Amino acid sequence: MLRQTKFKMNKLGLSAIVGYVLLTSFAIIMGGIIYYWMKSYTPSDGIACPDDVSVFIENFECTSSKLSLTIKNNGKFNISGYFLRGTNKENTEVATIDLSGGEPGGIVRFDMAKSLSPGNSDVKNIQLTQSIYSIEIIPIRYEVIENKNRLATCSKAKISEKVNCVVD
Repeated sequence: MLRQTKFKMNKLGLSAIVGYVLLTSFAIIMGGIIYYWMKSYTPSDGIACPDDVSVFIENFECTSSKLSLTIKNNGKFNISGYFLRGTNKENTEVATIDLSGGEPGGIVRFDMAKSLSPGNSDVKNIQLTQSIYSIEIIPIRYEVIENKNRLATCSKAKISEKVNCVVD
């Protein structure tokens, strides 16, 4: 009788270990299935612009509280807009002041039908509330990926120019 009780206790301990092993194996297998399922939803390549996207500041005029920019597309592709940011200090590396005029994120965006084609210019008048030392422009364009228009940032075509516009 003593022997049967001892055997039952060992059997119960063994079944708990088997349960933990099965539970752990099930969790690992489910994690692998979910990983491969989610991997199919994320794009493998980032959205990128063609290399021949290019803009430059053709002209700028600065008055006491107004900055007028003429931005020209001198690339080979249409652009759908641009990020427009500025700095208020001379040695600042990153432009953080939004100069878009109210668009969230500092984006000046054109309509889908009215993009800025190569050789054309866009004039942007900016009401200044603080002095601006330099301007940073990053073009954006729509790229068709899987039959959907996706907004792509053309970070290789980023330009920075010193304007030194002082507000009274």
